[in-house]
Amino acid sequence: MLPSHGGGGYRWQAGVDGDSVEVSVDFEDTFPREDLPAPVRSVSQVLAIVAVRPGVAAVVLQEGRSWESLVTTTHRIEVQVR
Repeated sequence: MLPSHGGGGYRWQAGVDGDSVEVSVDFEDTFPREDLPAPVRSVSQVLAIVAVRPGVAAVVLQEGRSWESLVTTTHRIEVQVR
């Protein structure tokens, strides 16, 4: 499980090195916006890795804020599709 800091404006971005998988990062909003005040709101992010052809790929996840150039956390996942 990756840490989530969505309440502070941090979001995960995904990139792929290789062509054997496709990756997407979506938001999962479990509460309607009016249920919680803005300062305590956070959203989960869901990472989907889909195999498209045999081979090896690396999924690189970086967490940061869209208005900052600094990446705070990086995770690398090696994937082998058979």
